[in-house]
Amino acid sequence: QTLAIDLLNPSAAYEQRQHKLKRLVQSPNSYFMDVKCPGCFTITTVFSHAHTVVLCGSCASVLCQPTGGKARLTEGSSAFRRKGKQSPYLLALRLFIPEKKLDVSVLVLLQTCITNVRILLQPRKPPLQILPP
Repeated sequence: QTLAIDLLNPSAAYEQRQHKLKRLVQSPNSYFMDVKCPGCFTITTVFSHAHTVVLCGSCASVLCQPTGGKARLTEGSSAFRRKGKQSPYLLALRLFIPEKKLDVSVLVLLQTCITNVRILLQPRKPPLQILPP
């Protein structure tokens, strides 16, 4: 018997429906967004699942209110989802290899290797010397 779905290459819609820990590659449902104040037009960064009321820094108007899950934006304020900061090595790799040929697991593996190499290349601190009294 064969399965009706491909377990190694699930669709993006199927992955988004999955629980954040049950996905092929774990990823959170939350994000940061830039919210523009309707009164003074200043931009404030807000967490999507904020637990407290977020006020504008300059005019003190309410930008969003907490609910059980995602924070609800007040009327008139507009939000733009921020893109996460990516490694410059990963961006350079995507220039040379088309994204269709890069599997998600390969990207995660490369990101982990780059992070580990960066930790290994950091200069070591000299050992702490204790002076006699």
